[in-house]
Amino acid sequence: QDAPNKGLSHGEPHHDDNSLAKSQVGEFCAKNMKLTSDGRPIWTKEIRNHFQSELNTGKDGGPPGYPNSGKSVRSGVTWVLENILPTCGLEGMDEKTCNLSVFSAISPWAESILYWSASTKLLRKNVRITSVDFNPCIIDGMPANSVAECRFTLDLVSKPTRFDLILSFSGIEHDGLGRYGDPINPDGDISATREMWLLTKPGGVLLVRRNMPYD
Repeated sequence: QDAPNKGLSHGEPHHDDNSLAKSQVGEFCAKNMKLTSDGRPIWTKEIRNHFQSELNTGKDGGPPGYPNSGKSVRSGVTWVLENILPTCGLEGMDEKTCNLSVFSAISPWAESILYWSASTKLLRKNVRITSVDFNPCIIDGMPANSVAECRFTLDLVSKPTRFDLILSFSGIEHDGLGRYGDPINPDGDISATREMWLLTKPGGVLLVRRNMPYD
């Protein structure tokens, strides 16, 4: 059922030099991350350990095609968890679990940063991380505290879940183009942002970064 690595993204056309895959997911995932026959990435314990090792050794941890992306995401997420959601996921508080989510992900680099940032000695938060995508990942041996589940985007319409923090990195500029299995929608970026906002808890935070200098 597993397919060879061809582009490593949602319906991405294959490039012989695999440059797109490496820029999006890095060399390790380009070599080791498998896809199912319908294009869903399989996230394993080895992939999770790779990203955690990168973060623990001070490396950026983000996709090579987006320089300093890991550093900027870590900075933003840590600031939010410390200053806006300081009690979220702490023992003895009403919300014993901090529900975090990443929208649009090929590899679990952003999910790894959420876990790494929340589990530092300073914060020590109990978190539940959900990955949301039109081609949701399949978890194969990855610890549940790293990524609890992968959900199909439209499932959240019929069975919504509210999150304390939602992170979207270089996702909304693709929404509505149909490239990744999403419905064609000229206002897809606006619709996606609205949907993520509606899934953010009152008092929660939506962090969005797009990699387009113009609209």
